[in-house]
This record gives sequence, structure tokens and C-alpha cells, in this order.
Amino acid sequence: MTNQEQLNKADQLYEEAQQEYMGGDYEVAINLLNQAIELNPSDGWFYYERGQAKDELEEFTAAIEDFTKALSINPDKDLLANCLHARANTRFFGLNDKKGACEDWSKATAMGRENSAEYFKEHCQQ
Repeated sequence: MTNQEQLNKADQLYEEAQQEYMGGDYEVAINLLNQAIELNPSDGWFYYERGQAKDELEEFTAAIEDFTKALSINPDKDLLANCLHARANTRFFGLNDKKGACEDWSKATAMGRENSAEYFKEHCQQ
């Protein structure tokens, strides 16, 4: 398989994973994303989506790891804001880490993520 074929296959698996996620089959979505990441480990969106699925399964620590990995490999502003917001939610609601959540919501707010500003105001400014 050529490099371009690998990238195309990874994108196809990502699309399939999104469909499974929307249908509520998070384990299948994770398996598809694992395959996509094997083919293209430098796409931060794959880690973000896998983190979302892990969060749904209440695998909070693993979700945080995926959000953090996505933040480390992709400078895309939308992805960064999404990852920070998702990581904050997992920290706050899943792991009871208010300090970490507030730091992430603050950063996401600075990037223009409006719902992060709302969460920050509600949970961090008391």
C-alpha cells in the first residue's frame, strides 16, 4: 500500500468510526480509530475522536491521554479548542479535577470557544 493509499484508508476508517460513534457503538468506533491511527499516527483528529469515545465509556484517564496526544501533534486551532474543552469536561465531570478543568476551559476560552467560557464562568469563578 502506498503512503497515499494508507492516508486514504485512514480517512475512510475515521469516517466509519464517526458513524459508529453517532450510533452509540463506542467500542467499534475505538477499534476503527485504532486502525486509522496505525495507518496515520499524525492526525490529531483521530486521537480527539477516540478520546471522545473513551469518555463515553467512562475510560476517563485514557480519554485524557488521547486529548493530550492530539494537542501535542496538531496545531489546528479548531482541534486545539475542541481538545481543551473535551479534556476539561473529562477532568471536571469524570475525574473531579477542578483545577485542571478550569485551566483547560480558560485556554479554550482564550481561543474563542464560547461554551468553554460558560463552563469556566459557572464552575471556576466562585
